[in-house]
Amino acid sequence: MDKITHYQQIIFDLLQEYAAIPPSYPTSLKDEVVADTVRNHFQLVSLGWEDGKFVYDVVFYIDILDGKVWIQQNNTEADIAAKLAERGISKSDIVIGFQHPSMRVPSTSPFSEQIRLPFVEYLHSSALLSNIAP
Repeated sequence: MDKITHYQQIIFDLLQEYAAIPPSYPTSLKDEVVADTVRNHFQLVSLGWEDGKFVYDVVFYIDILDGKVWIQQNNTEADIAAKLAERGISKSDIVIGFQHPSMRVPSTSPFSEQIRLPFVEYLHSSALLSNIAP
């Protein structure tokens, strides 16, 4: 199996596992994995009707670009990059796409420094925490 096909399978399997996790609160939304293996786009989305409104939220959005796995969106507290690395994606092939390029650490640097600190800063600066009381 070539590298891209291997990465596709790892991403798809991980997103399927997250989609199978039951919600922690009552909801009519359902989680679906959207996978385009030709163009290498993968998403976990939550969709359906809630409170009279149609909801379509991207939970995870991952691309494979030029042989690297780009995490474009992560609307959870899960360390998806670490999960991908644990499953066999090379740490040097994982890019946190939602970080500004100036914040990214070169791929030769330690993985944890590239992911965790800037991700926490991203969470605090985003709307993800806007509805959570201090």
